[in-house]
Amino acid sequence: QGTLIDAFESWFQGKAGAINADEMVKGKWWFDSETNTVYFQKEALMRYLSRHKDIKKIESHKMFRLLKNKYGMEEDRLLIKGERARVWKMIYNDFGNPAPLEVPKGITPKEEL
Repeated sequence: QGTLIDAFESWFQGKAGAINADEMVKGKWWFDSETNTVYFQKEALMRYLSRHKDIKKIESHKMFRLLKNKYGMEEDRLLIKGERARVWKMIYNDFGNPAPLEVPKGITPKEEL
């Protein structure tokens, strides 16, 4: 279990996220700052986890049940490249990179009307 959790969290820490939902087809996770939600496709995560030989032995449904219980993940559908795709989502967690970006100094955020 510890190895799975470590590998799952390292995916977000060591892999750049998608700029938008359409980039998820490249096997990336995506952080939606409007909803504070991280989205990813199961296949992308499984490709990453397959690099860990200890994790390969765990059946995917057991992995996702464990991750769902720990992080509150849910299945959802998201529009990716004009097609509704099955994804997993979870509320942003500060264990990794899917964090909101700060506005760089010297740049003024667009004022809301």
